[in-house]
Amino acid sequence: MGEALLVSPDGERWQKVTEGVCLADVAFGDAGFVVPECGPWSGVLISQDGYRWQRYTLSSHAPINGIAYGNGRYVAVADLGLTYVSTDGLNWQRANGLGLQRYLDVTFVNGLFIRFDIDPWVSTDGFNWSLPEQNPSSTNNLYGGTYGKGLYVVVGSSGTVLTSTDARRWTLQRTNSFAGLAEVAYGNDRFVAVGSSEILSSKDGVEWVSEMPSDRPMWSLADIIYAQGKFVAVGSKGLVLTSTR
Repeated sequence: MGEALLVSPDGERWQKVTEGVCLADVAFGDAGFVVPECGPWSGVLISQDGYRWQRYTLSSHAPINGIAYGNGRYVAVADLGLTYVSTDGLNWQRANGLGLQRYLDVTFVNGLFIRFDIDPWVSTDGFNWSLPEQNPSSTNNLYGGTYGKGLYVVVGSSGTVLTSTDARRWTLQRTNSFAGLAEVAYGNDRFVAVGSSEILSSKDGVEWVSEMPSDRPMWSLADIIYAQGKFVAVGSKGLVLTSTR
């Protein structure tokens, strides 16, 4: 989450286009870029080009924590077990929820939406969700996930990494890290996870090594993607890191 929206054509040069509003996440789909605001009774910002934005009311009743696009729809998740679905970014339907969970984020990978609390819930349409058949780390919060090499990989608090071939039966992997991992991306034949003072990489999702400099700078990284041949990670205080390996 942040209080400014930056746009870049290459991950290197950035231009600030909005500021002063709490923004939760961003997703791109048929309606363009959709960015939900953090607070309850808030709205979403929508743009076709990333530079000109319009605001529409969402009225989520709870802070939005994440948004993803896939299968022709946007899916946003929030506190209080709330999930919202939209095909155009303007009109949103509320999915059934338990009312107790705090959904921390949502992603769309390999045809599936995955939303995160202490479990990786899965759905194809954003309305009907199922719990995993096996989760060996059901006490740690999960924050993000990706797919590559036939493997789903999700990350979370205390260095948690879970892997699965079907997004239903999960295996806990050893990372030798206790950092809170915020997100993971796949590209260039490797997985890369980022978090609080930590960058981990893996060729297979099972064996993980730290890629942090030896002086372990106090980087607080919140997100990472792979696009146009490079990893781009963002964090607090406007931090942006890029890597081609």
